[in-house]
Amino acid sequence: MSELHDLLASEASRGGPVPAPPFETIVARSRQRRVTRILTVGGVVVVVAAAVVVPSIVGHRTTTVSADGVVDHGATTEVARKAITQQVAEQLVAGVSLPAGAVARSSAPTPILAEPMNSPGSENLIDVTRFYTVPGTIDSVLAYAKAHPPAGAYADGTSSSSDSNDVISQGIMFGAIATPDYAAPVVSVVATKLGAGIALRVDAFLVWRPLRTVAEDAPGDASSARACYGGGDCPLSLLDRSDAGELAAYFNSLDTQIPGDR
Repeated sequence: MSELHDLLASEASRGGPVPAPPFETIVARSRQRRVTRILTVGGVVVVVAAAVVVPSIVGHRTTTVSADGVVDHGATTEVARKAITQQVAEQLVAGVSLPAGAVARSSAPTPILAEPMNSPGSENLIDVTRFYTVPGTIDSVLAYAKAHPPAGAYADGTSSSSDSNDVISQGIMFGAIATPDYAAPVVSVVATKLGAGIALRVDAFLVWRPLRTVAEDAPGDASSARACYGGGDCPLSLLDRSDAGELAAYFNSLDTQIPGDR
């Protein structure tokens, strides 16, 4: 009778910043009952970590369930995940459109563009960079690039840097959707004056997801679980074997944590 996995997938498909229902409610919906008694015999306990565990992770997944119930969890090796991420980064950089007359450069045309303006701090970062010189003004070139985003990307902000007197460089950014293999990509296009034209630096920043380790897996034979929200009450719900297995399968299918700052 248990439909816990399907129910959780349905909750995730709603999208947006909707609050997750209490863990007890989810269990009750799948089992048509609610367990409230306290477990007095020792057993394995799954602790559902506080506030927005389900919505914060599920809401940023792009994993889909096909008609036959097959779920895409991404590549099964870290070598493959790195390769996929590298390929997507190359495609995003190549997908940036520039006005006629743009010339590719093998290195930064000016020291101002020698380093990226902004870069995610992660040990799993892949940064693909291209340099160009382009006729025109900063505003005209950036406007053209913004109007022709890379396939699958969308305009997602601007950037600028300056000294005490003048603006040194200006830029635009594109975003794209995360996948089970990598976090949400960021494409940065930064322009600065160079002679009668401008110089450009284009970066695609992607962070590949590591594989889930055994230590991170939820046990499939848990007899109970607690749902904790923001340090509030953590009521204990009893689980039968079927519910415990489905709950573990669901949590173990979620994306791994993206590595933090280096």
